[in-house]
Amino acid sequence: MANVSEETQAILDRLKREGDLVRNSGAHSLKGIKVELGKFHSVFDEMKKSLKGISKQRNGSPDVLSQLSALRVADQQAEADRAKREEQLAQEEFQKSVT
Repeated sequence: MANVSEETQAILDRLKREGDLVRNSGAHSLKGIKVELGKFHSVFDEMKKSLKGISKQRNGSPDVLSQLSALRVADQQAEADRAKREEQLAQEEFQKSVT
């Protein structure tokens, strides 16, 4: 190889080491990491089961947002009813005062 500076050589060495990781050689290669994660297979299965249970419970119950929306509609209806009743009372009192 042509004359290269120490910095360039360091970069080339690092690229070579990282390329070796991708090629599944060495203790910290992708293959080595996959083997290490295999030890946690049963843990991952339990997490999956737990998440499925949570999802099932959530899908079985009414959505919080829809509950809030229903409450908001009920509050608006109650307010409209109250305003209508107040208007009726005001009209009745006006009619009494005129006669």
